[in-house]
Amino acid sequence: QSMAFFDGWTVDFSRRSLADPAGATVGLTAAEFALLGVLLDHPQIVLTRARLMELAGVRDAPSSDRSIDVLVSRLRRKLQSGNEPAPIVTVRRAGYMFSAAVERR
Repeated sequence: QSMAFFDGWTVDFSRRSLADPAGATVGLTAAEFALLGVLLDHPQIVLTRARLMELAGVRDAPSSDRSIDVLVSRLRRKLQSGNEPAPIVTVRRAGYMFSAAVERR
C-alpha cells in the first residue's frame, strides 16, 4: 500500500510525494509528510496532540503542543484546493481528525 488517495489528492509513499487534484506536486517537509501519513493511517478518528506527536515522531519540545499546532496549520494550508478547506478538522479539547475518506492501493 504505497499509494493513498483522498478528495482528488494522491500521496505516493515510496516517492514521499503529494500531488494536488490538478496533478501538481506539493512540497512537504519531512515532518509535514510524517504528519500526513499518520492522519491518512487514522481517517475519521480523533487523535490527541500527544498521540499525533508520538506517531509522527515530532520532537517533544517544551512548546510541543504549539509545535504540533504549527505543523497542522502548515499542512492544512498546503492541502487547501481552490475553495475547498483542508480535510484536517480541529476537535475542541481533543485534538485533530482527518475528515476525508482515504483509499489505499
